[in-house]
Amino acid sequence: MMMNLFSSFDPSTGFFSLNWLSSMILLLFLPLTYWYIPNRFILLYNKILILLNNELNMLMNYKSLGSSLMFLSLFMFILLNNLLGLLPYIFTSPSHLVFTMSLALPLWLSFMLYGFINNMNHMFCHLVPSGTPNILMPFMVLIESVSN
Repeated sequence: MMMNLFSSFDPSTGFFSLNWLSSMILLLFLPLTYWYIPNRFILLYNKILILLNNELNMLMNYKSLGSSLMFLSLFMFILLNNLLGLLPYIFTSPSHLVFTMSLALPLWLSFMLYGFINNMNHMFCHLVPSGTPNILMPFMVLIESVSN
């Protein structure tokens, strides 16, 4: 029974809610289209991926070219979920904190740990603004590491 008009958009509506399934709909049907003759949507999708891959490769060095696949897949996943939200009566999962934090927190932690393990001096230098007094430097590292 609906208590109000917006309860259909609540992610925990009822015992068996399919609202979160909307974020996986495109991921289920997108690989199937690669088996058919390429249509305009797939050609546009591939052109966007190639363009974004070229942009990412300009920014990355030769050691980190493999991580462009992770960035591209994450970007396209968020983009397609946001585009699904433009359709009427479809639940937008990126608008909820659970979706955002489940993507952002592991990525942030992995980048921070990777930076501290491989480039500790550069990470500490990056976290201290220029002109900071020596007494405040340890506190600035703590403050800036949380704010990053």
